[in-house]
Amino acid sequence: MRVQRASTPTLYLLAALCATAGVYWIGLHGPFLLDDVPNFAVIRDWLAGERTLAEVVFNNTSLLTHRALAMASFVASAAIHGYDPFGFKLDNLILHLLCGVLLYLLMQRLLSRDSQLAGHARWGALFVTTIWLLHPFHASTVLYAVQRMAQWASLFCILGLLLYLHVRTRLESGNTRLSIPSLFLLFPALLFAGYQGKQNAAALPLLCLVVELGYFQADPRKWPRQIGFFFLLFLLLPALAVLACLQFRPELLLAGYAEYEFTPGQRLLSESRVLFAYIGQILAPHTPSMGVFTDSYQPSTGLLSPATTLFSILGLVSISAVAIVLRPKFPAVFTGWFLFLAAHSVEGSFLPLELYYEHRNYLPMAGLLLACTSLLALGANILSHRGIRIGRVSVACAVLLVAALSVMTHGRARVWSNALVMVGAELRNNPESYRVVAYNVGAAATVGDYEYAYGVLDRTMALTQNDRLRAQAMLLRAWLDCTHRNGADPTQFEEAMALLPAHVDLNTFFVIDQVAQAVENDHCNTPDLQTIADSLSNLLDRSKGQPDDFNLKWAMRNRTAFLYADAGRWEDARKQALLGWQPTTPAEGAARLVEISLVTGHLEEAERILAEASARAQSNSVALLELDIAQQLVEAERRTPGFNRLRVARQQENPH
Repeated sequence: MRVQRASTPTLYLLAALCATAGVYWIGLHGPFLLDDVPNFAVIRDWLAGERTLAEVVFNNTSLLTHRALAMASFVASAAIHGYDPFGFKLDNLILHLLCGVLLYLLMQRLLSRDSQLAGHARWGALFVTTIWLLHPFHASTVLYAVQRMAQWASLFCILGLLLYLHVRTRLESGNTRLSIPSLFLLFPALLFAGYQGKQNAAALPLLCLVVELGYFQADPRKWPRQIGFFFLLFLLLPALAVLACLQFRPELLLAGYAEYEFTPGQRLLSESRVLFAYIGQILAPHTPSMGVFTDSYQPSTGLLSPATTLFSILGLVSISAVAIVLRPKFPAVFTGWFLFLAAHSVEGSFLPLELYYEHRNYLPMAGLLLACTSLLALGANILSHRGIRIGRVSVACAVLLVAALSVMTHGRARVWSNALVMVGAELRNNPESYRVVAYNVGAAATVGDYEYAYGVLDRTMALTQNDRLRAQAMLLRAWLDCTHRNGADPTQFEEAMALLPAHVDLNTFFVIDQVAQAVENDHCNTPDLQTIADSLSNLLDRSKGQPDDFNLKWAMRNRTAFLYADAGRWEDARKQALLGWQPTTPAEGAARLVEISLVTGHLEEAERILAEASARAQSNSVALLELDIAQQLVEAERRTPGFNRLRVARQQENPH
């Protein structure tokens, strides 16, 4: 029996996969960072037996936004490797390689329908896939453990496109067998699975529309009946539902803007600049300016603020017009460009999200590379018709490009392998990012390099023109003084709180909470809990533009209530607790609010909060345990009025 040898493109694809694994390997030794820690906290609890598997997989957020597939895969990583960053990142790398194989199949099938490139479809697919696999822009997806969510969404989008291509090709040839089950049973299953990885998989039907317009039928009136109904069901109706929601219940989609200081319109304006920034990094990667600390990216406040906003919008419109003109003869240009835009349609839309993140390009990059490959082939054809043969030169350039990308990506992987090196490099390139400053200070304090930590804060406070960043740096200094010198200047703490804009944000909440924890743990003599609570209360009262049911605001209200309670100012604690108990407040933490009502003599109020919290707890074992203790306190208060006030007074007299 003769064994058929693998084709040359397949062998090169295997080589690209091996090279990708080798390039990234050193980066697998890096730490968890940023969103990893809060997202994986429930997994640590599960490993410790404190959470059930169902709670970890299904209860991480609301029904519309939870990511069950991603969470299940993180649980699998923890079960196989333990709670070890290496294992989580290794599984990300494996998923990256799998996405690469599927992307090769997708690109091959797309290019085989291209009259200009069909004869070189496998080589074109290999080129796109190799660049995609080795591009340094993906380091912050592959090596950032939590961004496996983006990988899952991309994987199922690619599978969905492959399925659509298969069904559409069969329909084109008159074969309607299995088209209905594939389009209306299997496709939504893939869409749902991708959505459970991350919600940007919702763009899949729009991606299919781009493929339809680019490679099949541009006139909807000539679509097969199944295709027309497919887009009606999966694209038009959901789009109308979103529009209806924006009209009648906009808070369901836009409530998150309370966290940010830009509006939906400003975000849309900003995304034009963001897209061009992405394009620049994809086509001419500059690794020193890449990173995950992008909280300092400034929004556009108008077409000319900054002026690049208008030029970016005009540029996007112009490129789109050219792609439409080229569609009949060069469908890969049209398809690739609009795949890039469509894949950004969720995270680059009006939704309340931060402006810029590299991992959002995980799937969109493939579209841009497809368009560029077609343009390169067009250029080669023009030169060929003029008698200029560039075959060997093209191969040499491709090899050099792959080598350069490999070196750049390996360099990024080396940086990601060491937390101190990584945050130091980020600080040099992005000194206006609070997260960069905080990570540098925290990393230096962990290893005892307080001179470096104070130096970072002093430079930040001296050089920044941003009042929020200066205030946050001052608060970080208060935390550092607390942990290193056992006390911070309370006047400087109050000055920092007064300097903060009247708009609470997550970074401010975290740094104040760090100072409060240092005081609560007896690591810090000043400022005292009353000073911290008063400053927090003033900040929250000034932040009138943010609704009280905004999650960060009620969380800060509750933290303020707990600080007042610890300081013995129970009536102030009750005032904050009532403001913090909102319809969106979860059951966890409600036990302390119940206690505050009991201590201040409001039994009926405590019973109401307990009943509402019990209804919200559902199957949350941690919340149910807390509420069971709260129930006992309520029953004790019923039997002996004033029981909780007396109990707390005794605890404060004898804290140990």
